[in-house]
Amino acid sequence: MEFFRIKHDIPFMRHALVFNIISLVTFLLAVISLSTKGLHFGVDFTGGTVMEVHYAKDVPDLDKIREEVARMARENAAWLARRGLAARTVTLKVRYAGFVTVTRSHTLSRHTADAEVISSWAVELLSRTEAGTRPVRLLGVRVQGLVEQSAS
Repeated sequence: MEFFRIKHDIPFMRHALVFNIISLVTFLLAVISLSTKGLHFGVDFTGGTVMEVHYAKDVPDLDKIREEVARMARENAAWLARRGLAARTVTLKVRYAGFVTVTRSHTLSRHTADAEVISSWAVELLSRTEAGTRPVRLLGVRVQGLVEQSAS
């Protein structure tokens, strides 16, 4: 009894020229792309640290949100100081009710581990969001672009 008819003469080489041309064109496009753009993908691997707070209930109070952002920024600065590091970029992450997330970043003119500088920029970035007019579910402050303090 035979359920399937097996055809043993599959013509693999019939379309070999077409697929070789497609492979050659793809290879040439990759070489051209690498030679013109290089391997710069814009990914920053200089490290950093982030402090985040997830709230069980949405927080509408802007003063409480500001205090929390300033506290997290100071904790990041203390982390930097303990490790002898300085950061160049401060990033704020805000997630509103409904899970809409926004981030705001500022790159400083020079690296720092100063808690007041990092804290003031984090609070300034908060003013560039809708926090206070929309309830907040998550807050995060990140410092990145790290170097040793002696190099800053």
